[in-house]
Parts: sequence; C-alpha cells; structure tokens
Amino acid sequence: MSNLSIKAENIGKHYQLREGKRYGTLKEAIIRMFKPSQNKKESTSEQESCLWALKDISFEIFQGEIVGMVGRNGAGKSTLLKIIAGITTPTCGRAEIFGKIGCLLEVGAGFHPFLTGRENIFLSGSILGISRADIKRKFDAIVDFAEVEKFIDTQVKYYSSGMYTRLAFAVAAHMVVDILIVDEVLAVGDIAFQKKCLGKIDDVASDGRTVLFVSHNMATIKRLCNRGLLLNNGKIVMDAEIGTIVSEYLNNFCDTPSQRTWKCNEAPGDDCVCLLSVKIKNLSGKTIQTTDIQETIGIEITYRIKKLLQWPVVIIHFFDSQWVHLFSSHNYYHKQSSSFKKSFSEVTEICWIPKQLLNQGRININVEIASLNPRKNHVVINDVISFEVIDQRSLEEMKGPFGGKWPGIIRPSLKWDIASISE
Repeated sequence: MSNLSIKAENIGKHYQLREGKRYGTLKEAIIRMFKPSQNKKESTSEQESCLWALKDISFEIFQGEIVGMVGRNGAGKSTLLKIIAGITTPTCGRAEIFGKIGCLLEVGAGFHPFLTGRENIFLSGSILGISRADIKRKFDAIVDFAEVEKFIDTQVKYYSSGMYTRLAFAVAAHMVVDILIVDEVLAVGDIAFQKKCLGKIDDVASDGRTVLFVSHNMATIKRLCNRGLLLNNGKIVMDAEIGTIVSEYLNNFCDTPSQRTWKCNEAPGDDCVCLLSVKIKNLSGKTIQTTDIQETIGIEITYRIKKLLQWPVVIIHFFDSQWVHLFSSHNYYHKQSSSFKKSFSEVTEICWIPKQLLNQGRININVEIASLNPRKNHVVINDVISFEVIDQRSLEEMKGPFGGKWPGIIRPSLKWDIASISE
C-alpha cells in the first residue's frame, strides 16, 4: 500500500547465552578435539542456551499513526525498535521501512562524545541524508527547543543526561524524517520539557508522519497514541486501540507487589539512608493487597539512617491505574523527636489514607527519601508497590439514584449542611 510506513514479517531474534561457561586450558581444548562428541547432549545443551528475545512478530503500521509499544521489562520492545531502526539485524524475518527514520532509543546513543553539540547536529543530519543547507535552516529551532544555547559549542561528553536527551530529541524531531522512534528516554527530562516533547510528537504525527513510542507511563501512552502493540515474552499478544491495550496490560501483565522488603546490604539508597520496606496495612496492622473504600489504610515505610543528618523527608506519590498523578504526601510537617536522629537508627513511619478518599481501581505508589539544606535525594523508587481499592456495597447503596461509573480520580465523602430553607 502507498501509505504503508513499516511492515514486519515473521521477525525473530535469538541470542546465545554463555552463562556459566568457562574458558578451558589449551590442554582441555586439545583433548576435546579428539574426544568423541555426544551429539544429542551437545544439541540439547545448545538449544537450552538459546534465548528468543522476539518470535513470530508481524504487523503493519501506516503513515500518521502514533503506535505505543507496551509490555513489561524484557518483553522485547527495545529489541524490536532496534531492528526497525536498522541498529540490530533479525535472526529471521524482515522489517520493510518506507521512508527515513529518526530515532531516540537510549541516552548516549547517536552522538559522538568528543564532538560539540553543534558538530553533532550536523553529523546527525548528514547521516540522515539531509543537506547542510537544510540543517542550517533548522539549526536555531533545534537549539532553542533543546535549551542548550550556552553549551552548543561544548563537547557533549560534558552534558548532563537531561541536556543530552533534550538535544538528541530536538535533532530527531526537527529533521525531516518519515518515521520517528522514541524509547523511554523522555523520562530523563523535566516535566516542562516532557510536555514540549509530547507537543512536538503531536506535530510530527499531524504532518502525516509515523511515530513509534515506548514508555512505562500509561497516562502518557494513552494521551499520545491511537494504537498499541502489547508484547509479552517476545511475542505480540494484542494489537488494538490504545485504551484496550492499556487496560489489558494493567489488568493482566502489571504485577507490582503490594509489599516490598530488602536486606540491608541490598536496600536501595546511599551512604546516608536506605529503604528497608514499604507495605500496605489496615488498622489492625495486617499487611493487605486489597482494601475497601470504607477502610482507613496506612502506607508503612521503614528505613535506616546510616549517617547523622537532618531529619529525612519521606515523600509518597499516589497514581491511579493509568498513571495519572492523584496527590503526594510528605512527613515534613510531622517530624518526630530528634532522639531518632542517630546513625544506624531504624525508623518506621506510617502515612494514613482516610476512608472514602480513593476511587475504585488500582493505586500505584512511588517513594522518595530526601534531606534538605542542601536538597539531596537518597532514595527514589518508582512503582514500588500497588494495591486495589474496591467497594463492597451494593450499587444502590453506593451511588443512590446515580448509575454508571463514578466520575473523578478520587472519591471523597464530603460533609453537607443545609444552611437555610426559605418558603
């Protein structure tokens, strides 16, 4: 078809695993040369050491589509994007590309570290087959978008990850390409820049160009894409409208636990603070996975203070199943006695969530532990735990005369008073 952008046919990619295999001595190698081989055993061993990262992948993507690739870590998303971009070759099958590709797959890819930002812009454009005159016409727009004017003549090896990502995205999005591929790297940028990127992706798609987008942020995927591919264990298990894909992923493939614990030597953190556990508990102190909307629950966080410092600030961010930010809470205004501010103190704090606040559905939690003056993050963990909120009341009791889905991302029960009645 004339408006076809990408056609994948029976793509497969396997890797040979070498774990546990040691390099023998010269003597052992010579002995093996003259030793009769056990073909069946060797064949079985070789088969067991082969990992199929992708298998039987087939689909078609058309001009102007914004397609989100969804799946757990290790599902094969990044491998598939690299095959489409021509960075990796498939073991079998093929990907036909109709047009030029601009891709942003990972921080650190695509630029030469010893060249300046200016030189890398021209190098990237040349690789895409764009004339120097066309690159010059877009140069100012690229630099302005990336917000790196002061550093454009500095070698990019001195850029922060955020600066690097901003410039790499600006180059990929402003060059005249037919297909734009963007992997999870937008998570590196700040919120304002992420909004700019999403707006630019909308502009690219409205020009009739194709976008392939990978993210673990389901709110961004749902807002940006009109179609989705759901991958699991190297296979496409669903190709559908993006809302259907997101719901299927969250309901059947998102397995964040309702509690997490770590041993001291494995706990996330730094030399000042480490996180030991995060749990959901009810008023009886029992760890739970599901809570009723009528029930008060607590987010219990245990951490160890390794080095004397100002009282650490614990921050909890709450998200719904689509990763829409509901609200955040911190302990700054509820600090306890300074007697706990000793090195190697183990502190447990509970943030209480009142009943009749959260709406039905899955709630996801991010946790941070930081110190102030100066501000420093000691622990940052996204999607650390999740839990389910249900309503066990009958539909009539719950909503009165109102039917259908209860609107809103939270569902507080607010107090009402009759102030006056006039005749």
